[in-house]
Amino acid sequence: MLDFHFGNYWGYDTKRVTWNILAHMFHNDVGRKISWKGLNGKKSFRQMAAKTFLLHAVRKSPISRSATDEDITKPRYPLV
Repeated sequence: MLDFHFGNYWGYDTKRVTWNILAHMFHNDVGRKISWKGLNGKKSFRQMAAKTFLLHAVRKSPISRSATDEDITKPRYPLV
């Protein structure tokens, strides 16, 4: 049910929907202690239960209903 609420955060593409939901899931103080891979002493988001919640919530948005896990979790800016 909570993922339905978060799925109401829209954006113009899957990445924006993802970022909007993450911004509402975590306060800045918590967000600074988390990274996708858990580098530099931070908690690893990809191993948290919240990752599954995020994937479900993003897919509740009409914009990203058919998004794959890769679409949702790929880096915001490509690594060069």
